[in-house]
Amino acid sequence: MTDFQAGTAGPLGDRGHVNVPPSRACAGDARPVPMRQVITRASRAESDSDSRGRISHADRAGAVPAAEREQLAATLGALLRRERRAAGYGTRRLAMAVACARSTITRLESGQQRPRECTLRYIASVLDPDHPRPLADRLVAAAGASLRPDTPGTIR
Repeated sequence: MTDFQAGTAGPLGDRGHVNVPPSRACAGDARPVPMRQVITRASRAESDSDSRGRISHADRAGAVPAAEREQLAATLGALLRRERRAAGYGTRRLAMAVACARSTITRLESGQQRPRECTLRYIASVLDPDHPRPLADRLVAAAGASLRPDTPGTIR
């Protein structure tokens, strides 16, 4: 008798899985299904998502429009990538030095994220510790109108 039939493991099984009764399993397969898959499958029909259950980038709150993304990638992204490589930093190493996520650096370089001025100034201080102000001013100018406002929680 399985845990499902005996009722000893409860509805989520012993590791956050849903126990599938043998009568509902495919071809007699009674392996547990991870709860994440159950939730994803159930909510997929109810949401505007792609085939993998993910919400498209354009539908997320705060998504950068395509035209602005291209502009940011061509200006700020290109400058940031050039300066990062010239200073000998990879994205992971720069992210660690700046104390941010690696995805933040890659999203700034690809134009997928609007920067904050304090973030750009901190990146400049890591890339050029002796004279950060000129690089910071160039990064801020490259971001232009796409700069997000600094908040008390983001200023270091």
